[in-house]
Amino acid sequence: MVSIRILIYGDSNSWGYLDDGLGTRFEGRWPVSMAAQLLADGHDIELIEECLPGRTTNLDDPQEGAHFN
Repeated sequence: MVSIRILIYGDSNSWGYLDDGLGTRFEGRWPVSMAAQLLADGHDIELIEECLPGRTTNLDDPQEGAHFN
C-alpha cells in the first residue's frame, strides 16, 4: 500500500508543455522530478498528475463556462 499519495492539479507548467508544435511533454517537468527525488529518498509515494495546458481557475472557461473551473 502506498503511504503517500500526491495529487498535482496544475496548468501547462505542471503538464510539461513544450512549444514544439508536436504536443509532446517535457520529461523533466517538476512533478516527475519531485516524485523521483522523493522515491530516491526512500518515500513510498504515488504521483497523480491532473494537469492541462491552459488550465486556470481565476477565469471562466470560454467554452464550458464557470462550472468548468
